[in-house]
Amino acid sequence: MMTPRSSFRFTWLACVSLLILPWQLQAQGMTNFVLGENAETGLTLQVDPLGVIRTLGDVTMAADYRVENTNTVQNRAGVVVAEAGFPKHEGTQSWTLQGQYKPISGGQPLLFEESITRTSATSLKFAIGVSRPDKSEPVYKLRWTVLLPVDVYANRVIVTDKQNYTLPKDLKEYPIGGGPVKFIEIPTDTGTLRITGAIKVLVADARAFKGNNYQLIIEPETAPADPFVRKIAVDLSFQPHRFDTVSLAPAANMGFADEVAGDGRGGWTDQGKDHDLSALEPGRRLFGNVLFDVTDPKQNNGRSCLVFAGPQLTAGIKEATFDLKSAPYRTFFIMHAFAWDQKDKAELGRLIFTFTDGTTTEFPVRAAEEATNWTVGSDTPNGPIVWKGKTPSGDRVGLNMSRFILPGKPLKSVQIKGSGAAVWLVVGATGSLDSVPLAANLVTKPLVYEEDKVWKTFLFEKDVEPGSILDFSGNLDAPAGKYGFLQSRNGRLYFEKKPEKRVRLLGANLVFAANYVDKPLADRLAKRLAAQGYNTVRIHHYDGLLLNKNPKNSYDINPEQLDKLDYLIAACKKEGLYISIDLYTTRPFPAGELAEIKAQISQGVKAAIAISPSAMKSWQEFATLFLKHKNPYTGLMLGEDPALVGINPLNENVHSVFWNNDPNVSAYFQEKFTEQLKKNGKENVSADDRSLLFARFLSDLQIKTQAEIRDFLRKNIGTKAILTDVSHREYKPLTIAREPLDYVDVHRYWDHPKFVGAQWRLPYMYECESALTQLVKTPREVMPARLPNHPFMMTEFQFVYPNPYRAEAGPIMGAYAAFQDWDGLMRFDYGGDAASITDTAPIRGFSTVNDPLHILGERLVSLLFVREDVKPTQNLVLYHIDPEKTFANADGIGSFSQDYSKIGLVTGLGSTSLTKPVATGKTILATVEPKGSTEDNKSVFAESADLLDRLVKAGRIPASCVDGKILRSDTGEITLDTEKASLSVVTPNTEAYVLRQSGSLSGTIATIQANGQVVVSISAMDGQPLAKSQRMLILHLTDIKNTGTTFRNQDARILEVWGKAPHLIRSQSDTLALKLKAPAGKSFTLWAVGINGKRLWKVPVQSNSDGLTCKLETVSKDGPALAYELIANTATP
Repeated sequence: MMTPRSSFRFTWLACVSLLILPWQLQAQGMTNFVLGENAETGLTLQVDPLGVIRTLGDVTMAADYRVENTNTVQNRAGVVVAEAGFPKHEGTQSWTLQGQYKPISGGQPLLFEESITRTSATSLKFAIGVSRPDKSEPVYKLRWTVLLPVDVYANRVIVTDKQNYTLPKDLKEYPIGGGPVKFIEIPTDTGTLRITGAIKVLVADARAFKGNNYQLIIEPETAPADPFVRKIAVDLSFQPHRFDTVSLAPAANMGFADEVAGDGRGGWTDQGKDHDLSALEPGRRLFGNVLFDVTDPKQNNGRSCLVFAGPQLTAGIKEATFDLKSAPYRTFFIMHAFAWDQKDKAELGRLIFTFTDGTTTEFPVRAAEEATNWTVGSDTPNGPIVWKGKTPSGDRVGLNMSRFILPGKPLKSVQIKGSGAAVWLVVGATGSLDSVPLAANLVTKPLVYEEDKVWKTFLFEKDVEPGSILDFSGNLDAPAGKYGFLQSRNGRLYFEKKPEKRVRLLGANLVFAANYVDKPLADRLAKRLAAQGYNTVRIHHYDGLLLNKNPKNSYDINPEQLDKLDYLIAACKKEGLYISIDLYTTRPFPAGELAEIKAQISQGVKAAIAISPSAMKSWQEFATLFLKHKNPYTGLMLGEDPALVGINPLNENVHSVFWNNDPNVSAYFQEKFTEQLKKNGKENVSADDRSLLFARFLSDLQIKTQAEIRDFLRKNIGTKAILTDVSHREYKPLTIAREPLDYVDVHRYWDHPKFVGAQWRLPYMYECESALTQLVKTPREVMPARLPNHPFMMTEFQFVYPNPYRAEAGPIMGAYAAFQDWDGLMRFDYGGDAASITDTAPIRGFSTVNDPLHILGERLVSLLFVREDVKPTQNLVLYHIDPEKTFANADGIGSFSQDYSKIGLVTGLGSTSLTKPVATGKTILATVEPKGSTEDNKSVFAESADLLDRLVKAGRIPASCVDGKILRSDTGEITLDTEKASLSVVTPNTEAYVLRQSGSLSGTIATIQANGQVVVSISAMDGQPLAKSQRMLILHLTDIKNTGTTFRNQDARILEVWGKAPHLIRSQSDTLALKLKAPAGKSFTLWAVGINGKRLWKVPVQSNSDGLTCKLETVSKDGPALAYELIANTATP
């Protein structure tokens, strides 16, 4: 029976003193007792010199002597005083302690005794007692308390011979239950700890008294007859968890490694060798606290796991059944994940258990409850991460482990069944006869950024002071459009009325409500963007807000919104800012608008436009209304305005990605494809051939739709603006689709958020790692998408907050884009509403407007890229795409390999589907093909892991470009140290350095000695090279966070809370040495400047025989600073 609540009264009063136990354990003189065969599979009990026992980082056990309302816990300082020579122990066979126990209530000390005696490999006899030999006063109550941390033991079940007690996740009340028992079983991660004896127990929740533990308070079942003696004696034993691993081999349909993407054979998710699970080692071992036997694909015809079919991978299996041989399991585990994003609680599949008595029980397996996307790798309520690794391309990945509780009846089988709506990935399965808990996540303390010794408040102004070192507006030639339309010629951009000057665009994306600000703010915003170094604004994600509320159709434009957008465009044009637009991003197509697809669609229209005439017609209606509407503030239709420097008809509309984005659209695609197969007599081809034919079908549709759109914009709209398409991905067949375009545009992000739960809602997961550790994947991976006879842009890029290394974006993007001779960079995004533009607001994800690191870093992009401080390479390595062979095998339709894109770090890179590309004035070093010659004296090379080395060996690329772990551009200006994760950009006008950690880098002029992760640059700002410059801009960038930015745990990868203003800057002091001499009669002065360019205070500069030395401090006694102006002034007599 449950003990009445009234009997717990005095125990409640005692709990507060017990809460100190875990934090007062002695660190020295520990004695270890292992219960079990070894420490890995058994349980280790540590006994400290005061007799307090704990398991490693987990359970704590200690005595508590109670006199009326006063408790004296065993490990309180001065309570236990050992006699000389104690504690004594004989190895790990016995341990004894004798001494005095001094109650804090006063009175004479008690005689204290504690002993531990081994009785077997898995059991111990424990006894503890206090007595008063002089019998001067009675001995009061002695208890032995076991503390179980809440963050580990919540929801676990304490088993006794009388009743089981579930430890509640949320506090209800102090007493949970208790009474006389013969044994207590505590479920640890590795087995069951049993306490046996003539005892009674109180199970309680100490959170009622601000503790963080559950308590098992143990006393003798009956009080001893002798009032001067109190003893507790129990047996401690441990039973490791028993596991039966279930072999997946008979039903396994995929391996972990995938050599060829998209061939329908896998392995893993069939996304190619750069994106597979080859890092997982097969074999029998513990994952978390559970034993799994991961099938070795080498011993099973290349198959090792269960991959269930879903929309993105139809080649998977539907179900698999395994014989459980009448085992009476109490818990069953699977190790698993899923691929591609799923909504919270979307069903991935089910486990269906059939018992020998014919009954069944089912468990749903759900996204964000049992598992996460394998590329996210985050804990879920029923799925802690038990394996972490990296893909061959360097992305961090993980597998969840989920538990399913069974009644312990004999089992006939388990059926693992996919839902068909998700690509579910199962790597292991295990049953246990025991009630095994999920492995505890020991890293549960959240990481919260607040002001402290390292992080200091940082306030700043965003509007730039005219004429300051940070005012870049003088680089513009206003108004935009004065030199006519932008034109593409020989792979570069020129204005029609200024054909001698090549053009590079640097833009900011304005998104959502930021496109609809009032007129004063529009003017202010345009001036600010011009001052910050931009020459272009991409109007993006605007079309959803341009329509009326509850629009009748997808072109039901709101005139008031259109007027605001018109004014913004005019304000930008006035300041010299050009305009780039998309003609579809987010606007809905209401149900009934499209004849072929009855339901409302949004993103699905990106593909639907290829097969739905009514979708095309609706798109054309919007384009006509938008582009042929006369802007009252410019007097021109946007389509005829030369300030319009780029049109993307549909944002990120790669058909091979979006054809199945909407089920209504995907069904229509399948219908059309089936019609084509029948028409061509190929309806009975193999699954592999069907997959390749479908890829060709999508590619042909992409090109056909593209031509129809281009013809409409040129003939019906009459625009002369340059046009692009397929602004996403770098799949090889897209090279063919991009040949007819005026320019190529590909989007890419570093540390794009991964969705832990619902899409576009916190929490998000991030890499929070330097791009240098992955060979600057952004922008490297898009380099092969460059076509040699086409201008190339990235109209969306960003190094995303809260990545602590995001300041790298400036030197990385600016330097490599200039080196590759690209034509446009546009950061996504600047801001999304008026408040973020005007107010001091927290940094949010992609947004730049409130991130000082990006505000300043964009100046560096402008200098390296637009000002052309970094020289472009004069060489090219080209990947040749044969339109006739590309769709012959799955490798031909995948992405360019990491091995190929790596070449872009040392020389020019691109791809072509033409046999004779238009000349661009560059030297073609080599052509790469999927199947080419491997002879060094040939001009055609096979794509392979050693491709770069072979090109060097053949003399196609200078040996100086590849020096051990160093990758150096063939211009000699960019050096990437892959081992130290550092980057140097050394040019006559700018030197920039990126260090992931403490260290030193040097160039011609500058040497930086860094005490931590940092970006440092120095640029001449007076038209002179650095060596002669008398006005220079210095940037010193570490990290900035919002106050209150909160990560789930200390590894700072899962973001739970964005935080708020004010910002916090990470303190760091670094030394900058400059080989500079002031001209005769002058001396250098160093000013700290604000984000707005205003001079703040002078910074000491030391002159020496080599030049100048100064301390760059993000937080000094004068305040925080990230930018400096170094200027030569007339020396004071």
